[in-house]
Amino acid sequence: MKRLMPFVVGALLALAPGVGSTETLSHSGTIAGLDPNAWTIDLDEVGPWRVRDGATVLTRYRITVTPFTNFVRARRVAEGGPRGYPGDFLEELLLPWTLRVGDFVTVLCQHDGRFITALEIVVSEADGR
Repeated sequence: MKRLMPFVVGALLALAPGVGSTETLSHSGTIAGLDPNAWTIDLDEVGPWRVRDGATVLTRYRITVTPFTNFVRARRVAEGGPRGYPGDFLEELLLPWTLRVGDFVTVLCQHDGRFITALEIVVSEADGR
């Protein structure tokens, strides 16, 4: 049995693509759901652009949030932004879980197989927020 074990482990790893590989990607879209108790957000992203039956197809991602996830708000400033031009974005730390369904966000994610973990969530400030 001991002689078979390396072959069994090797076969299982060959059948599980992506195991042990990680990738960092950004996803932008609208928050479709929040569950602070489960530490997850559901994000609806448009892209790649697809249409089915006359409607835009959204890709839904369930993203895990951790205590180390940074929450940031990006808001436009009329004058004197960080780079010195009108209309620039100013980024400010945001209190965790002050997100709302419908917020437009960009999430920097660590993909590890089927698991997606948020490293940073940037909320684009809408009028009146």
